Amino acid sequence: MPMEPPAADRHVTYAVAILVTVAAVLVAVNIKPIPLAAEVKVTADPAGAEIWVDGRLEGRAPLQAYVNPGQHKFESRALGYEASGVITQTFEDGGSGFVNIKLKPIPAALQIVSDLTSGSLRLEGSSNVEILPREGSLSTRLPVSARAIELASGNIRVVAPVEIKPAQMPEFNGSVLTANARVVALAWGGGKAYLTASFSPVDVYIDDKLAANLVSEGKMLPSPIAPGRHKVRLVSSGQVFERPVQVAEVPGIALLISAEQNLGNLIVRTNVEGAQIYLDDAEFRSSSAAGENFIGNLRVRTVMVSVRKQGYATPDAKPVQLRRGETLEVSFDLKAEEATPAAAVPQSPVK
Repeated sequence: MPMEPPAADRHVTYAVAILVTVAAVLVAVNIKPIPLAAEVKVTADPAGAEIWVDGRLEGRAPLQAYVNPGQHKFESRALGYEASGVITQTFEDGGSGFVNIKLKPIPAALQIVSDLTSGSLRLEGSSNVEILPREGSLSTRLPVSARAIELASGNIRVVAPVEIKPAQMPEFNGSVLTANARVVALAWGGGKAYLTASFSPVDVYIDDKLAANLVSEGKMLPSPIAPGRHKVRLVSSGQVFERPVQVAEVPGIALLISAEQNLGNLIVRTNVEGAQIYLDDAEFRSSSAAGENFIGNLRVRTVMVSVRKQGYATPDAKPVQLRRGETLEVSFDLKAEEATPAAAVPQSPVK
């Protein structure tokens, strides 16, 4: 009688047979093995930015994500930064990978409003130099790299040291320095607003309401300023300086600069777009906007204002007495001319 193999050997033989049988079944029915997820480490600058994978929010950077083998799309978002572009990366079965996303900060807004008719603007930390237009207003952007706002016009100098942080109200790193000019600076952002001045005392009115009385130092306003156009008036020692200021959606700074020149401002309102604005019967602006049209830094005098547009009846000109530092308004309601009916063509008698 033949001897049986030991029990341990029999168990191994049975196990091998089972594995061979299972493998044969898998091949026969074409069952594929389950794919293994790939491990991905995702980082972002700034840390804490949202991480989106294939259009779904996964969390905040840095994080570990697990994705199926194949191609995947990564994006990142953060307050105060531009949304990243899509980064596409392919991962192997059971593999690993690394994705790093750097976001670009959104620059702060900067608005210069002044009674200067020329000048240059330079941002320390930036190579850009911008020319101040004749009307004294200029809107641009403040990159995070900016360390100071510098404006020069003849013997007039303004230097405002600043610190710019994404999604936050810009801060002034020291006093606003001036030569031969007076400056009030308004900063906003992050649900806050702040006023400071290079001189005192000065009353600052925003939309005809007293916002602050600046005596020796800046003041945080009790409530933020809504984005949009606002009328800002400075009153100091009987002198008035008034300008419209555009508060942007993004954080920013407005510098109101007065060299106490004998200049005034004008707002011309029209009910139609594309009208020509005339001052003293000379065309000043070839195409106006419907609504408010601001004209700054006009020599103080009585000026005759009129508007004209083809196809509309020309209203009478209106006199406006400009006043130093102040902004006056004048409105025109243009009415379309009635079409002249075509003359009847005489008919020849029928013979």
